[in-house]
Amino acid sequence: SHIYLNKKFKPNQQITSYEKGIYDHLIEIKHDTLKVKKGVITQTRFIFQQLFALSETLYRFEQHIDDLKESHNQQFNIINSRLTQSEQTNKNLLNESFNNTKQLQKVDQSLYSLNNLIRPYHNVQRDLSSQFQSHHNSLKGLQQSIENLSNRVLFETKHLEQLQMETKQQVTNESSNMSKTITGELMGIKESIDQLTQKQKTMCDLFKHLSAGTKVKHLIVSGVKVNVSSFIQLDSNSLQLKFIKEDGNLFITQCQNVEGIEIETKRE
Repeated sequence: SHIYLNKKFKPNQQITSYEKGIYDHLIEIKHDTLKVKKGVITQTRFIFQQLFALSETLYRFEQHIDDLKESHNQQFNIINSRLTQSEQTNKNLLNESFNNTKQLQKVDQSLYSLNNLIRPYHNVQRDLSSQFQSHHNSLKGLQQSIENLSNRVLFETKHLEQLQMETKQQVTNESSNMSKTITGELMGIKESIDQLTQKQKTMCDLFKHLSAGTKVKHLIVSGVKVNVSSFIQLDSNSLQLKFIKEDGNLFITQCQNVEGIEIETKRE
């Protein structure tokens, strides 16, 4: 059997049919000299076949090397391009990382500032918690005071209701007595008004029958003495009295206001 560097480099045909015929013919020769050399020729044939196979294999191997070299060159170019892109990407990432570092520094500064702000907030929160506890205790005390005050107000309310009932009864009794007193006084006032009305009505009736031109010396009007000379008339609608005074002026008054009159009855 033949030995090859790699099975895929094995040649399709190791020797030509012509060469094979020559070797076969030499092997079949019966000559004594050739018989002596038969073993050498056979071995040489085997070596020749191996060399031919190896040369064929070497040729195919070189072609494969060239293909691999071209493929590797293409891959190298691709890898080189990718490395270039990767280098650019790394530069961009480095710049971005640098920017991120700056941002982180700013964030760190902001956190530091925020921490400085949080500390007073915690202090305020602690003070508020203490104040809340104090206010809570105060509210509890105030609630207890309100409860005591409510009980007292309830007691005072009941006492006030009792006083109100007693006062109401007393006021009712006093109102009844006062009503009786006021009723009596009103009855007296009514009688006085009736008498005065009757008197005024009588006075108005007097003027209704008094003739115009009647000589009158004076009138008593609302307690005041008024000197007049003569009576003119009584307006039946407005109940106004009209007189002529001594100086010739006109005097008008309501007949209800006239309390007295002096009529001149002396004949000359």
